[in-house]
Amino acid sequence: MISSHAVSKSTFRLSMVAAVVAAAYTAYEGWEANVHAYNDTLQMVLTYECGGGQSDDNLRTALNGARIDLSKVGCSNQPFFWASYNEIVQAREGKLRREKLSDIPMFRLNIEGAAAIVNAVNWFVLVNVLGVVFLCGRTVVRWLHRGLQEYLFSMRADSRPLAPRASRVPNVGPPRRLLERVMVGSPHGRAFFFRPVPKLTN
Repeated sequence: MISSHAVSKSTFRLSMVAAVVAAAYTAYEGWEANVHAYNDTLQMVLTYECGGGQSDDNLRTALNGARIDLSKVGCSNQPFFWASYNEIVQAREGKLRREKLSDIPMFRLNIEGAAAIVNAVNWFVLVNVLGVVFLCGRTVVRWLHRGLQEYLFSMRADSRPLAPRASRVPNVGPPRRLLERVMVGSPHGRAFFFRPVPKLTN
């Protein structure tokens, strides 16, 4: 089974990879959002510049109150694209392009960079926390498994029949061996209680 040290080491490496991937993905998302905003603003600026390239007589035909509908002069596919005459003048002078497009950077360290760092830290902490939870869960499972094994072993031992007690009488062998042991100690090699009894005479 994999040791806890190996699991911790692998979890740390995985958390580093997850943090790098999360930071890169967050930075890419921020960059992509800025690119979309830049393209939308550029399309708007091109529409204003198209209106700025029109003659005043042509713009006067598209005038509706104080604003000009650039869709009527063929500069926009969207209906009712309104523009003021001041914006048309700025588009002719090139000021509108500089003001609108210069405010959209592709990557900002204090916004996209900070978001990438925060997301990387979150994933780093999350993966390591999951590793700690895995180790704790595995320890609890091992503890429960060991306790269950001990409980089943004790139940099995209690259900076994008791073995019969051994006899307290020592095993002295056959009767002849017992007789030889009784005769030990006799000076003549014969037990005193086996001596012939003398006959009494009158």
